[in-house]
Amino acid sequence: MLKPPVWLVLLMAMGASYAFLQVLFVHDSGNKLSWNNTPSNQSPIVSTTQPAFGSLPDLALVRHLRRMNAKMYAVYWCGVCQQQLQMFSPQAVKELTVIECDPRGKNPQHQRCERMGIYAFPTWEINGKLLPPGGISLRGLAELSGFDGSKNF
Repeated sequence: MLKPPVWLVLLMAMGASYAFLQVLFVHDSGNKLSWNNTPSNQSPIVSTTQPAFGSLPDLALVRHLRRMNAKMYAVYWCGVCQQQLQMFSPQAVKELTVIECDPRGKNPQHQRCERMGIYAFPTWEINGKLLPPGGISLRGLAELSGFDGSKNF
């Protein structure tokens, strides 16, 4: 697992925005992120690549995540949450389990989020375990959930 440099951890702790951090790590390809010189397609954590509309692999992944009772905890005003959802096709997003944690959001479940100690977003729950907050690539979600279908996202 890649370990971020200390200065990055400090920036994140001080509340540096995801957009600012994104600027720091965009490679020449213009659409991938990684912590260092590791090719971004090897990092399961963050990718800004969007799948083709209605691609079958992302829909199959979402259906697998639903079978695993996976959930994405989010708030409607979170930019990273919106970027996470944009990684999926619109059809797949409709089937994704997203829990709204802001009491002002649509169908809020903020008490559930508070009870689980979720205060940073997005936070994924997979196999009953909460993952560290932040966006996760589709490939990363597939690996973390044990998805054995096509990973051609």
